[in-house]
Amino acid sequence: MTEIQPLKNAVRACPVCRSVRAGVLHYQPFVLPDEHLLPVSYDVVCCQCCGFVFADTPASQNAYDKYYAQFSKYDDAQNSTGGGANELDAARLQETAREIAGFLKNPNARILDAGCAIGGLLHELKNLSFENGQGLDPSAASRKYARAHFEIEVHIGSIVAPEISLEGEFDCIILSHVLEHVRDLEATFENLCRLTHGGSTLYLEVPDAMRYREFVVAPFQDFNVEHINHFDALHLDLLASRFGFARMGGGWKTMSAAEGIPYLALFGWYQKKEKTAFSVAPNWALKTAIEEYIALSQTMLNIMENRLQK
Repeated sequence: MTEIQPLKNAVRACPVCRSVRAGVLHYQPFVLPDEHLLPVSYDVVCCQCCGFVFADTPASQNAYDKYYAQFSKYDDAQNSTGGGANELDAARLQETAREIAGFLKNPNARILDAGCAIGGLLHELKNLSFENGQGLDPSAASRKYARAHFEIEVHIGSIVAPEISLEGEFDCIILSHVLEHVRDLEATFENLCRLTHGGSTLYLEVPDAMRYREFVVAPFQDFNVEHINHFDALHLDLLASRFGFARMGGGWKTMSAAEGIPYLALFGWYQKKEKTAFSVAPNWALKTAIEEYIALSQTMLNIMENRLQK
């Protein structure tokens, strides 16, 4: 096994395989206001058991839940993603809704969009006659907006510990750009198991960490206080399979975060099956891609600092 130096016992177990043995790839500090709920720094580490890359954040899941409930930037329709208020975001939501509708086919499918923000994706699904959808989000402001503007029912809560008003089982659960934010992915998938039936599907979409290195606009832009899990397709599949969700299809997409700034993502469809024995072997492709991204970011940072010193 190729070991990464320095090695440590991570504060946070690997979200994919639960190993605590990890190699440090990068130390990431932040400049945050006093009394901020999230940590001022963390190590970006690579699991020595499976090769997944994640932030070894000391903050609890409860701290992240409070942060998204109190300080969510996703309940601002004009300045955030998820509502379709600007042309680029609207195009993204419409494309994703068409993909989901085309895969599900049944307009009567019971759908949950977990981490729905202000409900833009559910609104686009309604426009495609998929009206049996509801959302889940920790922000009360997001719920208020979704109800008032889209007439969509949104429950306040987190998929990590959804509130009791989520009843029954769903035919499809969507987590679009959610899993990269969640510290406790084990509790998340346990709830996904509870809220689905045999044959239910998951639609999972996350930033594509294998391609961070392709578009480095600012140094270490993808290591931030919110994005604490860095997925490639292999590790997304491994995580889902650990809980009995088998990959049915998926792919990659390039979206526009802003004019001239691409946002690279991957997605997968997973169907609930019987759980089977889970085993992993280390795969270092993601580690290599992240190391290249770190090197490019550091070079950019050095150039910026040198210019400031002149």
